Amino acid sequence: MRADIVVVLIEVSGQGWLLQLRDNKSTISDPNMWALFGGHVELGEDVKFAAVRELREELLLSLPTQRLTYVRSFQLESGKQHHLFHCMINDEVESLELKEGQAIGLFSEDEMRLVTIDNKRVSPTHSEIIGWWFSRQQNRLASSRFANDRSPKADVP
Repeated sequence: MRADIVVVLIEVSGQGWLLQLRDNKSTISDPNMWALFGGHVELGEDVKFAAVRELREELLLSLPTQRLTYVRSFQLESGKQHHLFHCMINDEVESLELKEGQAIGLFSEDEMRLVTIDNKRVSPTHSEIIGWWFSRQQNRLASSRFANDRSPKADVP
């Protein structure tokens, strides 16, 4: 049986990105590591609703489904499909309340790319997803600049 997982890249507008320091329990995946927020999809549950549910359970963050953007899925672990979502939050960051995990961290893009943050490892699976995300963003920015450089320019007398 395949276990689907949802993970959410939470961007805090103009400030950085949120990660969760997972509980230090041997019964969970990636114990005592920094990770994206998310979790398992329940049987018959839509992945977007699962992402919304996980954010509510872990952070008391209630977002309408329209605020989550489905990015893509990854097959990174044996039998586990990871569905990546992105959301941007603003004022909601002030009302977040951690319900699962040891801590919430707000990190820059450079910090997000590290293997270790504050002497704690980043989940290898999530590190791969984060690396893909920022590489994709760089490629989009480069493509946009290239397109702008190639746009026809008016003749200036």
